[in-house]
Amino acid sequence: MTNAFYKQVSLSPADSKGWRQSAAKVVSASAAEGHRSGSALKRVLSVVHLSDTHICDAQSPARLAFTDYLGDPHYEGPAAVAGPVGNYRPNEMLTTQVMEATIRTINDSIRSVVDGAKPDLVVITGDLVDNAQKNELSWALQLIDGGTIRPNSGSPKEYEGPGSVLLPDNFWKPNGLAAGSDELQERYGFPVVIDLLDASIASFEAVGLGLPTLLVHGNHDLMIQGTVVVTDEYRSLAVGDQTPTSFRDGVDLLAFQQGFSPFGPTRNPAVVDLNLLPVSPDSTRALVNATDWQDLTKEPTKYFARAVGGAILISLDSVNEHGGWDGSIDEVQLTWLEGVLADNRSTPAILLSHHSFFKMDNLFAPVGQSRRIGSVEFLETIERHPNVVMWLAGHDHQNRLHRIGSRNLVHVETASLIDWPQEGRLVELFEDGDEYVIICKVFSHSSPTLWATEGVLERAIDLSNLNHLAGLSREVAANHWQKRFGVYDSALSAGATTDRDFVIRIPRLQ
Repeated sequence: MTNAFYKQVSLSPADSKGWRQSAAKVVSASAAEGHRSGSALKRVLSVVHLSDTHICDAQSPARLAFTDYLGDPHYEGPAAVAGPVGNYRPNEMLTTQVMEATIRTINDSIRSVVDGAKPDLVVITGDLVDNAQKNELSWALQLIDGGTIRPNSGSPKEYEGPGSVLLPDNFWKPNGLAAGSDELQERYGFPVVIDLLDASIASFEAVGLGLPTLLVHGNHDLMIQGTVVVTDEYRSLAVGDQTPTSFRDGVDLLAFQQGFSPFGPTRNPAVVDLNLLPVSPDSTRALVNATDWQDLTKEPTKYFARAVGGAILISLDSVNEHGGWDGSIDEVQLTWLEGVLADNRSTPAILLSHHSFFKMDNLFAPVGQSRRIGSVEFLETIERHPNVVMWLAGHDHQNRLHRIGSRNLVHVETASLIDWPQEGRLVELFEDGDEYVIICKVFSHSSPTLWATEGVLERAIDLSNLNHLAGLSREVAANHWQKRFGVYDSALSAGATTDRDFVIRIPRLQ
C-alpha cells in the first residue's frame, strides 16, 4: 500500500524584496521500502516524532521580545549579534494554529508506510512551550487533549504583543499601521494582512491527538526564553501590567548579551534597566515552578522510561537547571539510565532527549552542586548497552541524521513547529530476521502554501480558517530576516535528502 501524505518542502528564489515562497509537494511513500525479497517485516514500534512546538504567549512581558533587534542584519549598533537572537519570530503568534494543523494531519493521514496502521504514540522531544509559562502549558495540553482554546492573554479585547501599535518598529506589523512605519515591509517584503493579530487570539476547537502522547523536558519548558533561571522579579513582570519596550539609556548592552548564553550562569537585565509601557495584567502568565513538569507527566522526576509496543522508550531530562540553553544530565540520572538499560537488556531501547549529542555541552554547575555529564561521557555510557538502537532529539530546529560513536548509533534530529519548515517525522522500527529496520519519513502540516510575493498577498486569506493561518505562518517563518543568510539560513533546516527520508538496517539483539 502507499500513503500520499508526506511533503517535501522547498523555498522559491527570492523576489525583488527578498521574499521567499514556501512550497510543498506530496511524495508517495511506498510500503516496499525496507523490504527484502521474500521478507516479512514485524512491527516493533511506530512513533510520530515532533519537537520544539514552542506554544507561545507572544504578548508576554517576560519574553523581552524587544531585545531581538540585536540580531537584525540591518542593525549595526552596540552589541550587535551575528545571527538570530530568538526572542521574537514574526510568526510566533500563530503557534497554536500550527500545532493544531499538525495534529489534524497526524490524525487524518499519518500511517505506517509498511502496513498502513496507526502509529503507537506521539513523542514531543522538548520545548513544548516557549517561555515556561503556565498559560502556554495549558494551551499545549488543550491542543493535545482537545476542546475549546483561546490563545490569548492580557486584554480580552485586543492583541498587545509585538506587531501591535504598542511596541517598537523592529517587529512585523501585519495591520500595516501608518505608511512607512514597518521597516520590515520596506526591507524584506512582508505583506499587510489586516486583522491577522486579532485572528491569532480567536477561539477555535482543538480536535485533540488521537494517539497517546509522551512529553520530554526541554529548556524552554523550565527557563525564561529557555535560558535564564526564573527569578521573583521576572515572576512579577510576567503577570504584571507593564511590558518592556527598550533598554534605558546607559545600560551595558554587552553585559546583557554575555548573560544570554548556551552555558550557565545566565542572567536577564534588571527590570529597573528597562523602559516599560502599560499593558493588561494576567495572572495566567505565571512562570512555572520547578515541579510543574512532574505534575504534568505524573512522574516522580523529569526523566522516566515507558514500555510501548515491543520497545522501551527512555525520556531523558537534558535541561541544565542552572541556566543556559544547551544541555547535559546529572550523575543521578546517568546512574538511573544505566540501571534501566541493564534491566531491559533484551528489549530494544530508544532514547528521547531534547538536546542532541552535539548540544550536550553545558557543564556549568554552581559550587556545591553535583557535576554535569556531557556528550562524550554520556555516549561512552550508552555504548556499553547494545540494546540502545536509536536516539531521537530536537533543540536545533533542523532535520538531521547522524551515525555517532563506535557502534554507529542512529541519532535523529527533527525540525520544529515554530521555525521553517514546521515538520515532524514518522519513525518506525521493524524486525526482519536477524536485523532491525528503521524507516523514517518527514511530513508537514497539510496547509496551503504560496501566499505572498513582492510585499503583497497573492491569494485571499480566510482568517477564520485555521489551515490558512498555519500555512501563512510557515511562509512567514521562511522569511525571518535573521535567518536568510549563510549558516543561519532557514532553508538549511529542512535537511538534505538523506537527513529526511531513509531506511537503515542494524543488527538485531541476540
